[in-house]
Amino acid sequence: MKSQKVLFIGLDSVEPELLKQWCKSGELKTLNRIWEQSVWSDVSIPKGFSNGAMWPSLFTGVDPSVHSRYNYRCIELGTYNINRYFQEDVDYQAIPFWVEFSNRGKRVGIVDVPRAPLTPNINGVQIVDWLTHDRRSAITRSYPAGLAQETIDTFCADEMGERPEAYLESHSQQEFIELLKKRIDIRAEQTIQLASQTDYDFYMTVFGEPHDIGHMSWHLHDATHLQYDNSLGDPVKDIYIALDRAVEKIMTSLNYSEVVIFSGPGMTDNYGANEGFDQILQKTEERYIQHRQGQKSLFSIEINQSDHKRSAPVQRRSFAAQLKSIIRRYLPKELRGKIYGKLPAAVRKREQKLMAGQQLLFGLPFGNTGFAIRLNVVGREPSGRINPGQEYDQICDFLRQSLADVKNLDTGEPLISEFIQLDQCYSGQALNVLPDIIVNWNRKAPISRVGSEELGEFSVSCYTRRTGEHNENALVWLKSDRLQPQQLDGVMPVEHIAPMIARLLDVKWENEASPNSKTTLLKMIDETLYR
Repeated sequence: MKSQKVLFIGLDSVEPELLKQWCKSGELKTLNRIWEQSVWSDVSIPKGFSNGAMWPSLFTGVDPSVHSRYNYRCIELGTYNINRYFQEDVDYQAIPFWVEFSNRGKRVGIVDVPRAPLTPNINGVQIVDWLTHDRRSAITRSYPAGLAQETIDTFCADEMGERPEAYLESHSQQEFIELLKKRIDIRAEQTIQLASQTDYDFYMTVFGEPHDIGHMSWHLHDATHLQYDNSLGDPVKDIYIALDRAVEKIMTSLNYSEVVIFSGPGMTDNYGANEGFDQILQKTEERYIQHRQGQKSLFSIEINQSDHKRSAPVQRRSFAAQLKSIIRRYLPKELRGKIYGKLPAAVRKREQKLMAGQQLLFGLPFGNTGFAIRLNVVGREPSGRINPGQEYDQICDFLRQSLADVKNLDTGEPLISEFIQLDQCYSGQALNVLPDIIVNWNRKAPISRVGSEELGEFSVSCYTRRTGEHNENALVWLKSDRLQPQQLDGVMPVEHIAPMIARLLDVKWENEASPNSKTTLLKMIDETLYR
């Protein structure tokens, strides 16, 4: 099969259902035309995870238990330091697919793929963390090294700064929206210029602006949101329309035989229980210890002095935890974050480490889609208190049952939509750096009062400036003259996008799973292009 040249356009965090809706209504004319000419499929993202794991899974072709990234902060193995920053350039345990393409002689151009590492010495160019969402402390860098500064000099530096929240502290929503439109135009012009300079076999660029507008302005789009305000119209739609125009410019200016457009993970209301859920975990742990002490015959644990000490109920609460509890109880939501921020970072980290070592389980940094739980496992954590194997599974089962009974007391709905024990879903070599359990919130309605008959009642919130948060929706289109446009049956795992592109480039993908796991799109490509 003769390989083709492939263009990948990423629409980071565009909500697929809105994309479909506005394409059908004619408001996204270019994207609708591409859609009608494409083979397309809904896409599944890694179970339990969100954007921070999805993009790495897309560009490595493997799940988080193999590539190791799920959040910008993670646990430092062998410690209780849960605030170690993931270093994209060195911490991945899997390589991006464009490195494989480069090694096979393909010329590649890679610009602003979210969460991507810089991959020097490739057959091509790469720019990292230029106009991406939520750069935090990352700096713009490139291969070759001078390309980053050349791009900034030619187009602009990132006016947003590290995080959109910081920008909105000193700018209005209108200024924010206009900056996003400006960045979209700049991305289109930069893509056209850079991709035209060299004959790339594979060129990949990602627009980060829908990610920013989704997080920071969802309440200006969703009429059901508690903070809904239509004074600025619908800025989410405005940004999608700006994207449509940018894609039209790119498609008109560049000649690629195969075009992949990816959108996701989508957006919905940011309702959650992140603030206060630690109280529920503490209460659940106390109930578990009481249950274990009253039912020792059910557990294959040798009862001795050290085990008695290990099993004693954790009564102590740190000063920081007690202070947070008081703040949650007596202060309005809008003041809590400001008070929390006054606690010195060193004090907060010390308290977290101290308490984690004493507990059977503790929380890990995670996004607002849910809560990540780490078990204090013997042999893995410095002061492990849960034996791997039977006891590990027993506490997971106890948590699953206890948390299933916790309700949103204002609606009667379950607080948790899904309880995920990761070792039942994943098996990669990096599993030990991930959480043990992820619980995803039921976000059908705001969450403030939750509880169960067993655990009692708790006040929770999702204190954040962000009014929109990710869901699990994702979508891929493949425009190719060699394939008949159609919607495909089933759902395509995001990890299969890498082997899909490899097939289009006629590159053998080494990481691919067994043939029995092929999705409809991969089978179609094999049957049509390789027959």
